Amino acid sequence: MKKKVLLAAYVALVVIAAILGIVLSGMMLDNFTGSEFPFEIPPEYLPGVRLAITFKTVISLVNMTLIFLMLAIYVDLYRKIKTNFTAGLLLLIIVLLLNAMTSNPLLFLRFGFPLGAGPFFIIPDLFSTIALTVLFYLSLE
Repeated sequence: MKKKVLLAAYVALVVIAAILGIVLSGMMLDNFTGSEFPFEIPPEYLPGVRLAITFKTVISLVNMTLIFLMLAIYVDLYRKIKTNFTAGLLLLIIVLLLNAMTSNPLLFLRFGFPLGAGPFFIIPDLFSTIALTVLFYLSLE
């Protein structure tokens, strides 16, 4: 029974994160209309760009929520059994969280970078590489 209640709470948090992503992206994109948009987009492409930014924002926030939930699980597991494997999993989860945070398009827009340019173009891939390196190392153990 407890597992079903926890699963329902996790699903509710993910749904809340998705709704928050829609609301936040709408608010941020409404602040960047017309000439204030940090990069030039032909007007006919603007609806598609807004949809893509909203979709990526929702995915990013859902990922962050799932990662926070997994982080809580693995911290609890690490408290119970302090092994190198669980410490490695904690490191992996933290790096994935950083990846999700820096791949959020609202971060691009907030700092005035065009999507896919600036330092935030590379940073998420760097965090993915670190996460995969940790996973590879743990797989060899």
